Amino acid sequence: MTRTTWTERRALAFARGLYHVAASDGVDEAEAQALQAFLRQVGLATTVEELAHQPFDYAEASAALDSTWLRRTLIQACRQMAALDGTLTPGERDALRAMGAALGVGERLALGGLEVGPLAAGAGRPDELARWIATLEVDYVSWDDDSQHGYFWTFPHPGHPLRAGAQVVVERGQALVVRHGELVTDVLGPGEHTVTPATLPGLAELRGWTAGPVVADLVFLRTGPSPRLRWGTSAPATVHLPGHGAVDLRAYGRFSVRFHDARQVIDRMARRVVPDDAEVEQRLRRILAGRFATALASLTDLSVPLLNDLDDLCTRIREALDEPLAQSGLFLARFDIENLTGPLELGLRPTSRRTQNLTHVARSLLGTTNEQPMKTSELAPCIRCGISIPAGARFCTSCGTAQRKRCTSCGNALPAAARFCSHCGSGQPA
Repeated sequence: MTRTTWTERRALAFARGLYHVAASDGVDEAEAQALQAFLRQVGLATTVEELAHQPFDYAEASAALDSTWLRRTLIQACRQMAALDGTLTPGERDALRAMGAALGVGERLALGGLEVGPLAAGAGRPDELARWIATLEVDYVSWDDDSQHGYFWTFPHPGHPLRAGAQVVVERGQALVVRHGELVTDVLGPGEHTVTPATLPGLAELRGWTAGPVVADLVFLRTGPSPRLRWGTSAPATVHLPGHGAVDLRAYGRFSVRFHDARQVIDRMARRVVPDDAEVEQRLRRILAGRFATALASLTDLSVPLLNDLDDLCTRIREALDEPLAQSGLFLARFDIENLTGPLELGLRPTSRRTQNLTHVARSLLGTTNEQPMKTSELAPCIRCGISIPAGARFCTSCGTAQRKRCTSCGNALPAAARFCSHCGSGQPA
């Protein structure tokens, strides 16, 4: 599917922003003509009269204009709209200032050099705005939307060439991959970069680019640790266990990875189409589960005691996972095995510090942490039928009689043989 900058949602938000600035001091004939020319240029089936009844909402515009470059472009287009009559009214200045602040581009870009800037050359020419839109070049690239927490983000304006000298901002925890078709040409790390053939040597060599604008696909990816994801073996992992032969084992747990080599990650996961978050996580689970089965089978000293010690097993498996995951550009930030199962004849009882801690927490919540286990070797006779039952039992296992009685005065629980109450001192019937 062909991607375009001027989707209906973006074009409508852009048009409403233009009308908002034009209407701040009244829409004149030149501004109406410029708006109509823009609507035709982007193929939007809306008239200037209809825009008058469609209020401009800053939050809606910020969401629809989903790149800093497009928001900056709206501000620049609004400056050109304000320059049509050669003057800047207080209403236009206030509208531009408010829009710059709301869209996160700042007052300096909104107002700086308006009277002498390059857009002022279009004053008095209503068709200049549409011409300018048709020849837009990208002069600023960044992925700075805090509401987007995905693994990949493709700069969504492939129809506009990247201007030589454009500013590219890569934040911490990000990398920018430059592609031509399915080929990765360059990778930029965190920092502020200026687009030149020297900063993108792979693209320059491939395209024979020495000056001027250039066309390329720009894909950002997160390099920080992913959320903790669940993993599990979809099919049994067959291993050779001494004394037991071939054994099928299943396991599950949690893990977290980070993209260590951006070039390898793109080649493996986004060569043709950039996947969405759900597909990325599904691929990561498949990769880890497959590598786990191979790593488990490669352990030379595999035994039942090792399988029962999930902490030791997890350490051993993680060591075996590092190299094959690195071949996919991944670094294993965290890896846990929460459970492992096998045939009943193995008698597996896997445990870990995590399961022990969870058991302790559960006992604390149930109020059973301080209870002593019942000693079945110490027996006592039932007070009614005389059969031997575990000492401390509350009821007889044969006749069901309660092995404690209540004080006839205060109701305190007493041993069956008590002659006086330990609480109030009252005598008790035999």
